Amino acid sequence: MAKEKVIKGLLSFGLTNDEAEAYIFLLRAGACAAGNLARKLRINRMKAYRILKA
Repeated sequence: MAKEKVIKGLLSFGLTNDEAEAYIFLLRAGACAAGNLARKLRINRMKAYRILKA
């Protein structure tokens, strides 16, 4: 399934685009620190913490 289709499906469940991107990344990469997640997704580290807490 294309990444865009998966993101669209996750958005329909109420996730934000950044949350969906993080979910897909973590499924592929496994557990990682919030700082690493932020770097890979090119988002602010505090935003990564908020996404992980949600």
